[in-house]
Amino acid sequence: MATTFLPPFLPSPGHAYVNELRSRMQALAKTGTIFEPWSGRHVYDDAEINQFIESLRIPNPYNDPSKACIILHDLGELAHHSRVTKIFAGKNTFLVNGSGTGKTRLCYEGLCAKWGLYFTFHVDSGGLGSRDIELLVRDFQSNHHENPTSPENIPKMAHLLGSILLARLSVLLLFLESVNDSNSDLREEHKKWWLLVQLSPHSLTRDTIWDPFEMLASLINTEQDTYLAENIRDALRKIRKITGNEKLVIAIDEAQMGLELLTHAFRGKKKLLHILIEAFRELTGDQCTLVCAGIDLPQSEFVDTDGSDFVWTSDTGAFDDPNEQEKYVIKFLPPSLRDSPTGQFLVARIWRWLRGRHRFTAAFIGVLLTEGLKHPHTRLDDMLHSLLSIQPVDAVKYSCEEGTHRLWEQRLAGFNVLTILPKQHDLFLDILLRYLVTRDGAHTFRSDQTQFVYDGWARFVDGNLGQIVLDEPLALLKIARHLFPFPEATGFRLHHPATLIRSLRTNVPQTTEGLVHCIVLYLAEVFKPHRPLNKIFAFPSEPPPWADQSASLVRFHRLDTNEITHSTTAPYDFESFRPLAARTTSLDQTLLWMEHAGQEEPPFCLPIHSPNVDLFCALKLADGSLVWVALKAFATAESIDSDQLAMAFANLERNHISGDVDETTRSRIDLAVDSLPKFSSERFLRVVSSFPFEIEDLEEFLPEDTFDAATLSFAALETKKDQVLQTELFDAMIAGVLAGHTGKSRWESDDGALHTATHRIRHLVPEEAAIHQAVPTATWDGRMSSEEPLVVKPKRARNKRPTASRSAAKPRTTRKTMRRAKKLDDDDDDDGPVAESSKGKRKSTVVKKVTSSRPQSALPAAQKNKGKAVVRSDSPGDEPDGSRSLALKKRKRQSDIDMTEAAQPAESDKPPAGNTRSKTRAEAKRTRKG
Repeated sequence: MATTFLPPFLPSPGHAYVNELRSRMQALAKTGTIFEPWSGRHVYDDAEINQFIESLRIPNPYNDPSKACIILHDLGELAHHSRVTKIFAGKNTFLVNGSGTGKTRLCYEGLCAKWGLYFTFHVDSGGLGSRDIELLVRDFQSNHHENPTSPENIPKMAHLLGSILLARLSVLLLFLESVNDSNSDLREEHKKWWLLVQLSPHSLTRDTIWDPFEMLASLINTEQDTYLAENIRDALRKIRKITGNEKLVIAIDEAQMGLELLTHAFRGKKKLLHILIEAFRELTGDQCTLVCAGIDLPQSEFVDTDGSDFVWTSDTGAFDDPNEQEKYVIKFLPPSLRDSPTGQFLVARIWRWLRGRHRFTAAFIGVLLTEGLKHPHTRLDDMLHSLLSIQPVDAVKYSCEEGTHRLWEQRLAGFNVLTILPKQHDLFLDILLRYLVTRDGAHTFRSDQTQFVYDGWARFVDGNLGQIVLDEPLALLKIARHLFPFPEATGFRLHHPATLIRSLRTNVPQTTEGLVHCIVLYLAEVFKPHRPLNKIFAFPSEPPPWADQSASLVRFHRLDTNEITHSTTAPYDFESFRPLAARTTSLDQTLLWMEHAGQEEPPFCLPIHSPNVDLFCALKLADGSLVWVALKAFATAESIDSDQLAMAFANLERNHISGDVDETTRSRIDLAVDSLPKFSSERFLRVVSSFPFEIEDLEEFLPEDTFDAATLSFAALETKKDQVLQTELFDAMIAGVLAGHTGKSRWESDDGALHTATHRIRHLVPEEAAIHQAVPTATWDGRMSSEEPLVVKPKRARNKRPTASRSAAKPRTTRKTMRRAKKLDDDDDDDGPVAESSKGKRKSTVVKKVTSSRPQSALPAAQKNKGKAVVRSDSPGDEPDGSRSLALKKRKRQSDIDMTEAAQPAESDKPPAGNTRSKTRAEAKRTRKG
């Protein structure tokens, strides 16, 4: 049957194939029923739920009752949105943003507003679109492998792409002819119907194997290209005569694949996408608008070549507003769920975890409808576990109330951690720690750091490819899980440690800011067993009496009456939207924090403007008095010079912390410092902390009567069962990321609790604990000192002290370590030239690495170099199992052991090594005086 709609020179096989499609096309063009609506009757036996699902009329292109195609729901509702109108404004355009940001849906919406063609270089697992380009390019590659750079490859590829274009135009003419034959006027909805035909090519043939667009293009491509351009322009003239004078839109999705396929098939710098742009523009006489949407489309690829005159945009939008996301989500919730407390909290959780790019919210809606309306929180947990390898505990009670259900078997495409380069670890760690502490960690990359977008971690948040931001919970927590894998009790515990100290040795903070953030968490958690102050801080001499008291971290509040009160922070205080620390950028802001000007101040202040102090906090002692702590941190892998350390302590004195200021400011500082209840000037504690090399001995260069100076070491409690764990670090990161947005769902609880701590699974719903991962303990890194009796080396009352702390770990016994021990023994008996030559040298701290988390007795020799302070060594490579029996035998053979001490087990909460030795020397001095 001849028709005036088709191009006059279409090859005979092509004409014949088009005629085979006519009857089916007429039916589709008459009713617009391309897809049947999805039904949930095979899943739910609740009449109300099934009636609600049917009212949604979600297309089902898969003929699969277990899948609902959310991307096609309400297709066309955004067709006239300003964002769509701008992208499809008649200018050739590159639409670029990260994976899952909504580029494909924008292409669909644009083609609901404009007559056009939809091509894609790759059909994803959703199965929407024709594989004509994908399959025919693959055939081209297999047929041209013998001469991959032949000069004929470019014109042959251009002809192939032209055949694909003519095939699509011919089927569009068939659609328009079918609408005309149905005696129907051309309406706006016909644009959507034509798009749906392109998204489901098999609807034209009811054949799931052969793609009609690809078949027709193959038939056209076999002919010579004599009439190809003429046929295409003839088809365009007929289309415009029917649809109006507006340019036809050609959308090219997954355009980045056009830069990745056949990279060595063409001479020069030509790539497949360049050839497509050139061919389509030339064959159409530049009478069509091209919109190329993709991810990895560097602008440098289109300088002085095809596409150099295109407009660039990244305006995809996102769920960056909780109200906008809620509007989208509640459309899919049955009223009984939407209006219930569990449904309202579900909306809050979706904002917590899935905000940002559109894909993940839409993916969960698909999961929810197809199998989760009876247990929504459980299915959200399942999805998060699949994507992040974590087990959320922020809705344990709701999940328990949902009862038993079949296991979740779906798998979702997420993030590829293999794209994370080792050199990026430090940056990602700093970002996560900033979220943990301040709730304000969103990182903006430079405009030239587009690789983070291409790899999927970041996205453009503006319309001009200028602002690249990493701020989405799923991306951030996937990185966090990669850096901090769930601890292992056996096997991989060396690389998957259970304790904070070992985790930090695996991921060492490289910046002062990162180290300070770790210290914030450490101090927030380490006081929860009500430890005495001198068990956390190491003093240079005998600790002051007030340091024997238990201490708690303090948070200040200003009441409506302007009265200032304070409260001690509870364990796991990080489980809140409230930040743990305030970052202050000026002395005025710092003083406002010290004066408690805000309604509720964070317990820590990080004065980033100050070169002298990195952290302020206040501690409450058992007697009710409060202590200021001013801390300076050194993120260093090398020893710290003694003069530098002495200067650091001097700059932490209350009169020096702010540098040179006028009298008015000085008076204000004094008033702020003295404002603590029951505060005395001697309780302004100056603290220095260093990592990964840690300072231990201070008395070599600080006056013996110094009671207001101390050091802080992560390793002080390394052998204790109740030390800070890796799970606390990771749970705090989760809380920081979930709370790290200025927007907040209106359905969040009034108390602002996030409930992210892993330990809660046992306390909230004990019966559910068995189905979750076991909660790690410190013993997963090896037995702790309180589990076995230890023979402790006697305290020495002498000026020269052992070279290793009592809390330092026991190294493995090897020939190398035995030779080193022998050398130290020799040095201990030698006051010869080495000792003499060191007397005139400047003091500096000497450092060495902690080899494991095992307890150890002091090494057998003392360091004779005068002016050297001893610092522990830090090697994460040693497992904690080696040489236990050998070590115990050696300890028993020591002839100078006090038998009373030897019979006692190690203290369950011994003070840092420096404190013990300081007491010993002070006692010895008092003995000599006596």
